Amino acid sequence: MPDWIKMRAEWEDYYNKNNDYPTLSNNNKLYQWQKYQNTKFEAGLLTNEQIDALNKTNGWFWDDRAQIHILQKKKEDLLKEVEDLQHVLNAQLLIMQQNTDTINSVRKSN
Repeated sequence: MPDWIKMRAEWEDYYNKNNDYPTLSNNNKLYQWQKYQNTKFEAGLLTNEQIDALNKTNGWFWDDRAQIHILQKKKEDLLKEVEDLQHVLNAQLLIMQQNTDTINSVRKSN
């Protein structure tokens, strides 16, 4: 991981000094490292700490495929949240129906 931290810092230093991204022609080493991080991200091989560090890195960007992966993950998370909320809502509706039935039963008996 120390090598990874060093490379991330080198990448950010390059970006800050040049106000531009490394390319094959101007810094192949950092360009290849950047592409590799995107590939590792898409494959789920970056740690959460690495992802957070890259997201906080001045100038960092994810390539289009990584952006699609990020959006798909957010969509999955939102769909799971909606599903969970539907279960909660259904449970609450069931409780309300049971309470209504109990109230109606008490009223009929009085």
